[in-house]
Amino acid sequence: MEKLSTLKLSDKIKEQKSQNKRVIAYLPIGCIEQHGPFLPIETDTIIASYLAERLAGKMEEQCWGYVFPCVQYSPTKSNINYCGTISINEDVFRNYVKEICISLITNSPFDSIVIVCSHGSAIPSINEIVFGIMHNQYQGQTSVKPIILMDIMDITNDLRKEFKQTPGRHADWREFLLLYEILGKDYFSNDLIEEMIEFSETNDFSTTSLPVIGIPMERRSVKGVIGEPLPIGEEWLELSNKIWELTVKLFSDKLTWSLEEFFRKYQK
Repeated sequence: MEKLSTLKLSDKIKEQKSQNKRVIAYLPIGCIEQHGPFLPIETDTIIASYLAERLAGKMEEQCWGYVFPCVQYSPTKSNINYCGTISINEDVFRNYVKEICISLITNSPFDSIVIVCSHGSAIPSINEIVFGIMHNQYQGQTSVKPIILMDIMDITNDLRKEFKQTPGRHADWREFLLLYEILGKDYFSNDLIEEMIEFSETNDFSTTSLPVIGIPMERRSVKGVIGEPLPIGEEWLELSNKIWELTVKLFSDKLTWSLEEFFRKYQK
Protein backbone atom coordinates (compact mmCIF):
# COMPACT_ATOMS: atom_id res chain seq x y z
CA MET A 1 0.00 0.00 0.00
CA GLU A 2 1.04 3.59 -0.52
CA LYS A 3 2.76 5.57 2.23
CA LEU A 4 1.10 8.86 3.09
CA SER A 5 2.12 12.10 4.75
CA THR A 6 0.11 13.28 7.75
CA LEU A 7 -1.76 15.78 5.54
CA LYS A 8 -2.57 13.24 2.84
CA LEU A 9 -3.57 10.66 5.45
CA SER A 10 -5.96 13.16 7.06
CA ASP A 11 -7.44 14.10 3.70
CA LYS A 12 -7.82 10.44 2.71
CA ILE A 13 -9.67 9.62 5.93
CA LYS A 14 -12.01 12.60 5.43
CA GLU A 15 -12.66 11.51 1.85
CA GLN A 16 -13.50 7.95 2.89
CA LYS A 17 -15.78 9.08 5.71
CA SER A 18 -17.60 11.42 3.31
CA GLN A 19 -18.46 8.24 1.39
CA ASN A 20 -19.74 6.63 4.62
CA LYS A 21 -16.80 4.26 4.78
CA ARG A 22 -15.17 3.28 8.03
CA VAL A 23 -11.41 3.69 8.31
CA ILE A 24 -9.14 1.15 9.96
CA ALA A 25 -5.65 1.37 11.42
CA TYR A 26 -3.87 -1.94 10.79
CA LEU A 27 -1.10 -2.73 13.25
CA PRO A 28 1.04 -5.79 12.37
CA ILE A 29 2.87 -7.51 15.22
CA GLY A 30 5.67 -9.97 14.57
CA CYS A 31 8.88 -11.11 16.18
CA ILE A 32 12.60 -11.51 15.60
CA GLU A 33 13.35 -15.11 16.47
CA GLN A 34 14.75 -18.34 15.10
CA HIS A 35 12.76 -20.09 12.39
CA GLY A 36 14.79 -23.22 11.95
CA PRO A 37 17.97 -23.53 9.90
CA PHE A 38 16.51 -22.03 6.71
CA LEU A 39 13.85 -19.35 7.19
CA PRO A 40 14.83 -15.80 8.21
CA ILE A 41 14.66 -14.63 11.81
CA GLU A 42 12.28 -11.92 10.54
CA THR A 43 9.70 -14.54 9.41
CA ASP A 44 6.87 -13.48 11.75
CA THR A 45 7.42 -9.80 11.00
CA ILE A 46 7.41 -10.39 7.23
CA ILE A 47 4.23 -12.47 7.36
CA ALA A 48 2.36 -10.09 9.69
CA SER A 49 3.16 -7.06 7.53
CA TYR A 50 2.23 -8.80 4.29
CA LEU A 51 -0.98 -10.20 5.75
CA ALA A 52 -1.99 -6.73 6.98
CA GLU A 53 -1.37 -5.33 3.48
CA ARG A 54 -3.35 -8.11 1.81
CA LEU A 55 -6.18 -7.81 4.31
CA ALA A 56 -6.39 -4.04 3.86
CA GLY A 57 -6.55 -4.53 0.10
CA LYS A 58 -9.26 -7.18 0.38
CA MET A 59 -11.37 -5.01 2.69
CA GLU A 60 -10.92 -1.77 0.72
CA GLU A 61 -14.39 -1.71 -0.87
CA GLN A 62 -16.01 -1.96 2.57
CA CYS A 63 -13.64 0.06 4.72
CA TRP A 64 -10.43 1.87 3.91
CA GLY A 65 -7.35 1.09 5.97
CA TYR A 66 -3.81 2.29 6.55
CA VAL A 67 -1.12 -0.24 7.44
CA PHE A 68 1.27 1.03 10.07
CA PRO A 69 4.85 -0.25 10.49
CA CYS A 70 5.14 -3.62 12.19
CA VAL A 71 5.97 -3.99 15.87
CA GLN A 72 8.94 -6.26 15.28
CA TYR A 73 10.08 -7.09 18.80
CA SER A 74 7.93 -9.16 21.17
CA PRO A 75 8.26 -11.85 23.88
CA THR A 76 9.83 -15.14 22.76
CA LYS A 77 11.51 -16.67 25.81
CA SER A 78 11.41 -20.24 24.54
CA ASN A 79 13.64 -19.33 21.57
CA ILE A 80 16.14 -17.16 23.39
CA ASN A 81 19.03 -19.63 23.09
CA TYR A 82 19.11 -19.36 19.30
CA CYS A 83 21.42 -16.87 17.61
CA GLY A 84 19.64 -13.69 16.53
CA THR A 85 16.52 -14.18 18.65
CA ILE A 86 15.43 -11.02 20.47
CA SER A 87 12.99 -11.47 23.32
CA ILE A 88 11.26 -8.50 24.93
CA ASN A 89 10.00 -8.53 28.51
CA GLU A 90 6.20 -8.93 28.60
CA ASP A 91 5.67 -5.77 30.68
CA VAL A 92 7.75 -3.69 28.28
CA PHE A 93 5.89 -5.16 25.29
CA ARG A 94 2.46 -4.60 26.84
CA ASN A 95 3.21 -1.00 27.74
CA TYR A 96 4.66 -0.25 24.31
CA VAL A 97 1.78 -1.74 22.29
CA LYS A 98 -0.74 -0.21 24.68
CA GLU A 99 0.70 3.26 24.06
CA ILE A 100 0.55 2.71 20.29
CA CYS A 101 -3.10 1.68 20.44
CA ILE A 102 -4.11 4.53 22.75
CA SER A 103 -2.34 7.03 20.51
CA LEU A 104 -4.17 5.70 17.43
CA ILE A 105 -7.51 5.87 19.25
CA THR A 106 -7.09 9.36 20.69
CA ASN A 107 -4.97 11.23 18.16
CA SER A 108 -6.28 10.02 14.79
CA PRO A 109 -9.84 9.67 13.43
CA PHE A 110 -9.71 5.93 12.78
CA ASP A 111 -12.89 3.97 13.55
CA SER A 112 -11.11 0.79 14.56
CA ILE A 113 -7.71 -0.79 15.15
CA VAL A 114 -7.03 -4.20 13.65
CA ILE A 115 -4.03 -5.97 15.17
CA VAL A 116 -2.57 -8.56 12.80
CA CYS A 117 -0.34 -10.91 14.79
CA SER A 118 1.75 -13.80 13.47
CA HIS A 119 3.59 -14.54 16.73
CA GLY A 120 1.69 -16.80 19.11
CA SER A 121 3.65 -15.93 22.25
CA ALA A 122 2.49 -12.32 22.01
CA ILE A 123 -1.21 -13.18 22.08
CA PRO A 124 -1.73 -13.31 25.89
CA SER A 125 -0.20 -9.84 26.26
CA ILE A 126 -2.22 -8.46 23.34
CA ASN A 127 -5.45 -9.83 24.78
CA GLU A 128 -4.67 -8.12 28.09
CA ILE A 129 -3.94 -4.83 26.30
CA VAL A 130 -7.13 -4.96 24.26
CA PHE A 131 -9.28 -5.85 27.25
CA GLY A 132 -7.93 -2.94 29.29
CA ILE A 133 -8.32 -0.34 26.55
CA MET A 134 -11.81 -1.48 25.60
CA HIS A 135 -12.90 -1.56 29.23
CA ASN A 136 -11.62 1.98 29.78
CA GLN A 137 -13.39 3.23 26.67
CA TYR A 138 -16.71 1.86 27.91
CA GLN A 139 -16.16 3.55 31.28
CA GLY A 140 -15.48 6.91 29.63
CA GLN A 141 -17.75 9.40 27.93
CA THR A 142 -16.52 9.00 24.37
CA SER A 143 -17.65 6.62 21.66
CA VAL A 144 -15.94 3.25 21.61
CA LYS A 145 -13.48 2.31 18.89
CA PRO A 146 -13.07 -1.47 18.71
CA ILE A 147 -9.68 -3.16 18.68
CA ILE A 148 -9.92 -6.43 16.78
CA LEU A 149 -7.24 -9.12 16.91
CA MET A 150 -6.42 -11.22 13.84
CA ASP A 151 -4.30 -14.08 15.22
CA ILE A 152 -2.77 -16.22 12.49
CA MET A 153 -2.90 -19.25 14.79
CA ASP A 154 -6.71 -19.09 14.68
CA ILE A 155 -6.78 -20.62 11.20
CA THR A 156 -4.55 -23.61 12.04
CA ASN A 157 -7.42 -26.10 11.84
CA ASP A 158 -8.66 -24.61 8.57
CA LEU A 159 -5.22 -25.03 7.00
CA ARG A 160 -4.92 -28.58 8.30
CA LYS A 161 -8.25 -29.52 6.71
CA GLU A 162 -7.48 -27.81 3.41
CA PHE A 163 -3.93 -29.12 2.96
CA LYS A 164 -4.38 -32.48 4.75
CA GLN A 165 -1.19 -31.85 6.73
CA THR A 166 -0.72 -30.89 10.37
CA PRO A 167 0.95 -27.50 10.89
CA GLY A 168 3.84 -27.14 13.29
CA ARG A 169 6.07 -24.15 14.09
CA HIS A 170 9.53 -22.64 13.63
CA ALA A 171 9.45 -23.17 10.70
CA ASP A 172 6.85 -25.55 9.38
CA TRP A 173 5.46 -26.03 5.86
CA ARG A 174 2.81 -23.37 6.48
CA GLU A 175 5.37 -20.65 7.23
CA PHE A 176 7.46 -21.80 4.28
CA LEU A 177 4.49 -21.43 1.91
CA LEU A 178 3.52 -18.04 3.34
CA LEU A 179 7.05 -16.79 2.79
CA TYR A 180 7.44 -18.39 -0.64
CA GLU A 181 5.02 -15.95 -2.30
CA ILE A 182 6.62 -12.95 -0.58
CA LEU A 183 10.34 -13.74 -0.95
CA GLY A 184 10.29 -15.91 -4.07
CA LYS A 185 13.41 -17.23 -5.79
CA ASP A 186 15.50 -14.32 -4.55
CA TYR A 187 15.51 -15.98 -1.15
CA PHE A 188 14.49 -19.56 -1.93
CA SER A 189 17.28 -20.38 -4.35
CA ASN A 190 17.64 -23.86 -5.83
CA ASP A 191 20.53 -24.57 -3.45
CA LEU A 192 18.47 -23.59 -0.41
CA ILE A 193 15.52 -25.69 -1.57
CA GLU A 194 17.81 -28.70 -1.97
CA GLU A 195 19.08 -28.19 1.56
CA MET A 196 15.52 -27.97 2.87
CA ILE A 197 14.52 -31.14 1.05
CA GLU A 198 17.50 -33.04 2.46
CA PHE A 199 16.76 -31.73 5.96
CA SER A 200 13.11 -32.73 5.61
CA GLU A 201 13.94 -36.25 4.40
CA THR A 202 16.66 -37.05 6.94
CA ASN A 203 14.93 -36.02 10.17
CA ASP A 204 11.88 -37.15 12.14
CA PHE A 205 9.53 -34.26 12.88
CA SER A 206 6.81 -36.16 14.73
CA THR A 207 5.55 -34.16 17.70
CA THR A 208 3.81 -34.92 20.97
CA SER A 209 1.82 -32.56 23.16
CA LEU A 210 2.86 -32.60 26.80
CA PRO A 211 0.92 -30.89 29.63
CA VAL A 212 4.15 -29.10 30.52
CA ILE A 213 4.85 -25.53 29.47
CA GLY A 214 8.10 -23.59 29.41
CA ILE A 215 10.30 -26.27 27.80
CA PRO A 216 12.96 -24.47 25.71
CA MET A 217 12.55 -24.85 21.96
CA GLU A 218 15.92 -26.55 21.52
CA ARG A 219 14.73 -29.42 23.76
CA ARG A 220 11.47 -30.08 21.90
CA SER A 221 12.37 -29.53 18.27
CA VAL A 222 14.72 -30.54 15.45
CA LYS A 223 17.11 -27.59 15.17
CA GLY A 224 14.24 -25.31 16.13
CA VAL A 225 11.67 -26.91 13.81
CA ILE A 226 8.43 -28.40 15.13
CA GLY A 227 6.41 -30.27 12.50
CA GLU A 228 7.13 -30.94 8.83
CA PRO A 229 9.21 -28.15 7.30
CA LEU A 230 7.95 -28.73 3.74
CA PRO A 231 4.45 -29.32 2.36
CA ILE A 232 3.42 -32.50 0.61
CA GLY A 233 4.04 -32.12 -3.12
CA GLU A 234 6.36 -29.79 -4.96
CA GLU A 235 4.04 -27.29 -6.68
CA TRP A 236 5.11 -24.76 -4.10
CA LEU A 237 4.22 -21.54 -5.92
CA GLU A 238 0.74 -22.86 -6.58
CA LEU A 239 0.40 -23.99 -2.97
CA SER A 240 1.76 -20.66 -1.76
CA ASN A 241 -0.85 -18.75 -3.76
CA LYS A 242 -3.51 -21.12 -2.44
CA ILE A 243 -2.57 -20.68 1.21
CA TRP A 244 -2.57 -16.89 0.87
CA GLU A 245 -5.95 -16.83 -0.86
CA LEU A 246 -7.43 -18.99 1.89
CA THR A 247 -5.74 -17.03 4.69
CA VAL A 248 -6.87 -13.64 3.40
CA LYS A 249 -10.41 -14.92 2.79
CA LEU A 250 -10.73 -16.39 6.28
CA PHE A 251 -9.49 -13.24 7.98
CA SER A 252 -11.46 -10.83 5.78
CA ASP A 253 -14.64 -12.82 6.50
CA LYS A 254 -13.88 -12.71 10.23
CA LEU A 255 -13.11 -8.99 10.15
CA THR A 256 -16.23 -8.14 8.14
CA TRP A 257 -18.42 -10.05 10.59
CA SER A 258 -16.64 -8.56 13.64
CA LEU A 259 -17.06 -4.98 12.46
CA GLU A 260 -20.70 -5.44 11.48
CA GLU A 261 -21.57 -7.10 14.78
CA PHE A 262 -19.75 -4.53 16.88
CA PHE A 263 -21.22 -1.44 15.26
CA ARG A 264 -24.68 -3.03 15.17
CA LYS A 265 -24.78 -4.28 18.76
CA TYR A 266 -22.00 -2.93 20.92
CA GLN A 267 -21.12 0.58 19.80
CA LYS A 268 -21.65 3.00 22.69
